Amino acid sequence: MQGPHIRGGRAWVKLALTTLCLTLAPARARADASTGPHLARDLGDSDTLRVVFSAETHGNLEPCPCKDRPLGGLARRVGHFVATVHADQATLRLDSGGFLPVADVPLRDDPAVLTRYVRLLTRALIRSRLDAVALDGGHETLLARVAPREWESLGPAALSANPVGRARYFRWGDRGVAVLAVESGVREEALRLAARTAREEGAALVGGSATRTVLILLARADAWQGQNLARMVQPDLVLLSRGARPRGPIQIGPTTLVGCGIDGKEMGEVRIAETALGLEFAGFSLQPMDETVAPDPEIGSETDRLLREDGASLRASVLGTE
Repeated sequence: MQGPHIRGGRAWVKLALTTLCLTLAPARARADASTGPHLARDLGDSDTLRVVFSAETHGNLEPCPCKDRPLGGLARRVGHFVATVHADQATLRLDSGGFLPVADVPLRDDPAVLTRYVRLLTRALIRSRLDAVALDGGHETLLARVAPREWESLGPAALSANPVGRARYFRWGDRGVAVLAVESGVREEALRLAARTAREEGAALVGGSATRTVLILLARADAWQGQNLARMVQPDLVLLSRGARPRGPIQIGPTTLVGCGIDGKEMGEVRIAETALGLEFAGFSLQPMDETVAPDPEIGSETDRLLREDGASLRASVLGTE
C-alpha cells in the first residue's frame, strides 16, 4: 500500500501503530464524552447540503512522483478543505478514516520522528476544520499519548469506528444531521442500535422527526461491505474508505454510496438537495489534488520543515527505503 511520497520518491510505509498503541497509557476521556448529545454546528438553511470528504490518505505528505500529473500532498488537501469554510452553502467537511499510515513493521529506532510526523498529520486535520473524522481501534490512545495538545483540539470531531461510538450532530434547516463512524465488521444489532439512536437524538436536538434526520456513515469499508451496511440501516449517505473507489455512486434503496481515491490523490464531494418531495441526491464529483489546488501555506511550511529536518529518518525508519 502506497505511503508518503518523500521528496519525489515512492515508498512503502513500514510503521506498526498497533504495536505502539499497546505500550501507551489509556487515552484521556473524550472532551465531549460527558456532555451528552449536542449540536456541533448549525449548517444554515440553504436548500443544498454539500459534503466534502477525504479517505485513506495514509499519511501522504507530498504529491506523487508522476511525471505527467503529480497528485496528492498534505498541504493541497488542507487547502481544499479550508477553501470551503466560508462557502455560502451548508457544507460538511469529513474524513472517512485511514489518515494514519498503514503498518506492518514497528518503528523502534526513532520514536521522536514518529511523534513529529503524527503531530503534523493531526494538526492538518484540525487546520482543515473537519466536522468529523473516523478513527480505527487504538488510534484514540495513540493520538492522546503522542499528540496530546492536538488530540485535545481534534477530540470532539473524532468518531470511533471500532467499536461504533456516538454520532456527531448538526442542524441543517429544520433537519438534524447525524454523522456516524462504523467498521465493516460491526455486529448488525450494534449498528442498528447506533443508527436508531443517531436518528432519534439528531431529531430531538432540532425538535423534529427521526425520519427527517439525515444519517451519514463514515464507513471503514469497501464498496461490497458498504452495501451490506446500507442494507442493515438504510442511511442517506455512505462514504466508503477502503478498497478501490467505485466508478460512480452506488444506489441501494434510499442510500447513496460514494468513495474517493486513496493516498490523497483526489477528494470527493456530494450534494444533497431538499426538495418538495424530500431529500434528493443532487450530484457527485471528484477533485484531483493537482497543481490547480492552492496548498495551505501553514501546513505546507510545516511539511517542508519536517522533511528538511527528519527526511532521512523518515526514509530509514518509517518508510524503510534506506
